[in-house]
Amino acid sequence: MAIAVSEAYWWQSTIMLEIRRLRDDPDRRVRVSSHQIDARQLVFALRQLITAATLMEDVAAECGAARVVTGMAGAIQRFKDALPGVKDMRDGLMHFENWSRGTGRGPQAKRARAKELREIARDYWLFAFDREADTLSMGPYGFSGAAAEQAARDLYGMIYEAGRVLDTPAGP
Repeated sequence: MAIAVSEAYWWQSTIMLEIRRLRDDPDRRVRVSSHQIDARQLVFALRQLITAATLMEDVAAECGAARVVTGMAGAIQRFKDALPGVKDMRDGLMHFENWSRGTGRGPQAKRARAKELREIARDYWLFAFDREADTLSMGPYGFSGAAAEQAARDLYGMIYEAGRVLDTPAGP
């Protein structure tokens, strides 16, 4: 449980840092857009926060804390609803070698029978951060920085609260 809270803290802090960087002027120390780098890291950090939440949910289940499990499941679902496609975006960035050719195993696989691979790659590959609109997108997926910020705060709050409840001497 302590690991879930600790990792959630670090990933939530990473999310907040990345969002602030995205709102600042680009870092001129790199030749490419630092915003595009930070946007990619934000997607990975958001996915890792879900991993920490899932760990807390599993620990609560092992402790027999049904209310905590239900609370964590609801918090995870609200996070995913606020950031539609964040898992697929992370998968696309992580497995770019497949997604860039239209051979990804996720949503691309469902379309592989109906379309040519180049069409699938075109529809799913392009990753972008739009500073003016405060949006991150990849193919059909996208969300705003503001939504990511609020969703991360809310999910971290639930992870922390679940840890506190499980750590009380009276038990869950």
